[in-house]
Amino acid sequence: MQTTKGSGDNEKRMRDAQKALRVGLSRLDRVLPAVLRKSGLERRLREHAVFSLWPAVAGEKLAARSRPVFIDTQLNLVVTASDSAVAQELSLSKMQLLQSLAPLSRAAGVEVRGIRVDLKFYHQRPEPIVDVEVLTLPDPDERALSAIELGDEQRFLVERLRVELLQKQDDPQREHINKRILITYEKQLRLDIWRNAHGFPVCEECGFAVSRLHAGVRNKVCFNCYLSTAET
Repeated sequence: MQTTKGSGDNEKRMRDAQKALRVGLSRLDRVLPAVLRKSGLERRLREHAVFSLWPAVAGEKLAARSRPVFIDTQLNLVVTASDSAVAQELSLSKMQLLQSLAPLSRAAGVEVRGIRVDLKFYHQRPEPIVDVEVLTLPDPDERALSAIELGDEQRFLVERLRVELLQKQDDPQREHINKRILITYEKQLRLDIWRNAHGFPVCEECGFAVSRLHAGVRNKVCFNCYLSTAET
């Protein structure tokens, strides 16, 4: 069978990606500090990237009135809705939504086995237990974020995710989705750097710097971790 130029280029990119991943993973212990591997920060960043795909999965109309909140202990993506009508529409479409979401989340290294709709989380916001003046600072705009320089560890995380996405890109139409995942992931990394530099509190569960912390079951946590730990 004759190989077309386009398919040959894709195969070459795949081989290069696989080689880069093998080399990269062999350097992982030297590049990533133990605290980063253990903190759950990378997991949280990848989850945020998956959550950003919700409009592409649910459609702009449904996504405008619903949002992913967290992934529970059964690996269900918990989605909240603005009202019961939206919740019912999401519930009736769970299988189709999962079929669209699951391969995208797997590509980002996040396992999602189901979708659960829960109305109460749309307006729920527990009182913060950390209240310092810096929390009144607004997050940086896109221009300020893009000016933040990533360190060696952060650049390695971005490159590793890029290679993983390329390895799992079996459909050329997925290229724009993968690009969106990477953009969101890198943006969250830059935001975490900015918040740490400005003294924002850090979640004791996932290690992500946030504007407020809440009283979790065992420690002081971000809103996402608060919801997930409150259910365990």
